[in-house]
Amino acid sequence: MKKSWLTIAVLTNLLAVSARAENSQQLQEFRSTKTCYGCDLTNTSLANLDLSNAKLINTSLFGTDFRGTNLSGANLSGIQAGELIVNARSSERRISDFSGVNFTGADISRASLSRAILAQANFTNAYLLNTDFGSARLVGAVFQGATLGNTFFGGADLTGANFTNQPLVGVYLRNARLDNAQLAGVRFDSSDLTNAVFRNADLRGVSFTSTTIANADFSGARLDPDTVAQLCQTAGGSNTLTNTDTRVSLGCR
Repeated sequence: MKKSWLTIAVLTNLLAVSARAENSQQLQEFRSTKTCYGCDLTNTSLANLDLSNAKLINTSLFGTDFRGTNLSGANLSGIQAGELIVNARSSERRISDFSGVNFTGADISRASLSRAILAQANFTNAYLLNTDFGSARLVGAVFQGATLGNTFFGGADLTGANFTNQPLVGVYLRNARLDNAQLAGVRFDSSDLTNAVFRNADLRGVSFTSTTIANADFSGARLDPDTVAQLCQTAGGSNTLTNTDTRVSLGCR
């Protein structure tokens, strides 16, 4: 029995060493070619690099550091990033960090960036169709000219984010924080804003066609009078994040 356990332990260590070697080789190839299809670049550092027009399709980027990197025009479709459990016993985790990354014109469709750090990231003119930003940290992120459709922002922190004049059709923002966000001219058509927080956000000229706003908090938000009247017709509930009554936050009579 002891020999069997020893054999398993040796094999496990060999597999781990082999995986690290393959990971290192793929990283080296990517650094030289800026192309990687279905690679495993887990827990690596690619910070402050010029990776414009790079191809990282269907690549695993859990725990990877991209802080300050230029990914403009890159193809990141199908990537998977977010939390990496380094040590299950100690609950040690590393989170994919894209702080300040330039994603201008990048294709990030069908990507999973759940729980990733994307503070101050620039998504200008990026393609974000069916992208998962669930519980991601997107404070101050810019989405000007981005293509968003069926994009998932459930539980995301979008404080101060800029979506000005964006069509947010079928976008999921349930439990999202949008405090002080720039949302003037946005079209929330068929979107789910349940329990979202819009405190002090700019919502002038916004349309809410077939949009769910139950339990949302609009305290201090700038809204057109006609829009307030429209929202008060269906507003109800209380926000579980701020304990604020939706109708009170809108000033409904």
